[in-house]
Amino acid sequence: MKALTIRNIPPDVAREIKKRSDESGLSASGTIIELVREALGLKKAKKAAVVHKDLDFLIGAGTKEEISEMKEGLAGQRRVDPEDWE
Repeated sequence: MKALTIRNIPPDVAREIKKRSDESGLSASGTIIELVREALGLKKAKKAAVVHKDLDFLIGAGTKEEISEMKEGLAGQRRVDPEDWE
């Protein structure tokens, strides 16, 4: 079967399909195919994507002046007070 027309899709189902389509980057048709594959047990379990919440996007984003200012600010935090280690 190459094509299938589905009529009278309830509004809540249409909203969820649209939401999942937007989240996955798939078309509505692709999203529906994935949902049917899952429901029929034809899709292998996918490992959860690793979501990094780090600050890598900031690397190289500063000017030389900003980086110098940041290094000066961090210098005080990097000093070790010998009394703290007694």
